[in-house]
Amino acid sequence: STTSISQDSGDLTGTIPTEFGLMTDLTEINLSDNSLIGTVPSELGNLYKMNSNLRLESNLLTGTVPSELGNLVQMAAWFNLGSNLLEGTIPTQLGKQTLMSGNFRLNVNSLTSSMPTELGNLLEMSINLNLQRNSLDSSLPTELGRLEKMSSALFLRTNAFSSKIPTELGKLVEMQTSFSLSFNSFSSTLPTELGLLAKMTASFITKENPKICADVPTELQALSSGVTPWQITTSTAIGTVCCEVTEETCVPTSAPSPSPSPLPTAVPSPLPTAVPSLLPTVDCGMGRFWNEESGVCEECGRGYYSDTRLAHSCKFCPAGRYNDEWVSHNCTICETGKLSSSDRTSCGDCDAGKYSKK
Repeated sequence: STTSISQDSGDLTGTIPTEFGLMTDLTEINLSDNSLIGTVPSELGNLYKMNSNLRLESNLLTGTVPSELGNLVQMAAWFNLGSNLLEGTIPTQLGKQTLMSGNFRLNVNSLTSSMPTELGNLLEMSINLNLQRNSLDSSLPTELGRLEKMSSALFLRTNAFSSKIPTELGKLVEMQTSFSLSFNSFSSTLPTELGLLAKMTASFITKENPKICADVPTELQALSSGVTPWQITTSTAIGTVCCEVTEETCVPTSAPSPSPSPLPTAVPSPLPTAVPSLLPTVDCGMGRFWNEESGVCEECGRGYYSDTRLAHSCKFCPAGRYNDEWVSHNCTICETGKLSSSDRTSCGDCDAGKYSKK
């Protein structure tokens, strides 16, 4: 019986068959990077043997995230519906996937409402909880502090989260890279408890939360010398009025300011003066690149390569060469008489009447 369906990075169109839900021996489905439309079939929730790789990312899927997917309680990694056109709320039932250890992704959709507190039940999560670039709002659940195995990639940026940043996030003491809360509407002060994330080495980013009051706490600022990039701005740093939370309402307060000088002084720029380096500073190894937006090392796909350890993008294989593997540092020359395909993932015969010397 069939246990795996994998057709990623292809030319698939149409909808995902509901009949997949009858293939109860399936343990993985990978249909990522295609042009599939329609909804995610709720029948996929019948695949109780699924343990990894429900990957439907980078398609054109619409509708909501089926609550039935919470029945996939054997899922341990790669639950990925990111980069689609999904709407509605995140089902609370997904909190039943308690074996999930990495790559839980619903990023780059149009999901709304609050983040379910039940996601705090994913106690095995260690890498890549990614909900960025949605329209999630309300406060972050304090239950996130229960994910004490998280070591990398907590991506909650570019949403509409408000209220205070939970002090419980200071319990994520195993975090080393990619803690990103940027581009939200958090208010009040940055918790001093974030200073407990002493293992952080790369990508601590909470910029563009203009309602956060006061300066960066000393306990948190102490981490900055060991973290690259380190990007934090508060309302005082960008010249806007501080706010404090009173019964979930942001109330303007007086921003702290230096004592007035008796002499005329130059008007300070309202923009931060520090300009982050445009060059990657993280060693991702060859075959990978540093994604500045997401703050993680990502793999070069088929048809691409990276021949340096500090790459900020992957290179497309030149004509006459191909690469049919992920994480490659070079491309293979096509045999004489063959040409590389347009996506550089294979070589094929020359057209009749034509030839190739290389």
